Formats: sequence, C-alpha cells, structure tokens
Amino acid sequence: MTLTEAEQEVGGHGAYAAAQLSGETWPSPLIVEMVRVMEGETAAWRITTCDTATNELSTMTLR
Repeated sequence: MTLTEAEQEVGGHGAYAAAQLSGETWPSPLIVEMVRVMEGETAAWRITTCDTATNELSTMTLR
C-alpha cells in the first residue's frame, strides 16, 4: 500500500485534533468520513458529518 502525498505530510492537525475541531457531538452531527487531502501545497482534512435528525451530510476542510 502506498500513502498519498497528503497522508505523508507531517504538518497540520493530527486525526484526533481534526475530529475535535469538526464540531462532532453526540448524538449529532457525527463524523462519517475523514480523508487527508492536499489543498494547494498544504495537507488538510476533508471531514464529512451527518446530521442524524435529517440525514443531511455536510463537508468541511480543516487545515
């Protein structure tokens, strides 16, 4: 398995910090996906959350 450029990047937030910054709370919104991506030259987290009351998905990018 080969890591992507974004996954190899050591700068920025770790997975735990990104999850905390996402605003996830019980019971809603819940994180359904976290992906490490490149935004230009910077590694970032793309986080998708789900509003459990409406099943609406929202996506944010944290650098």
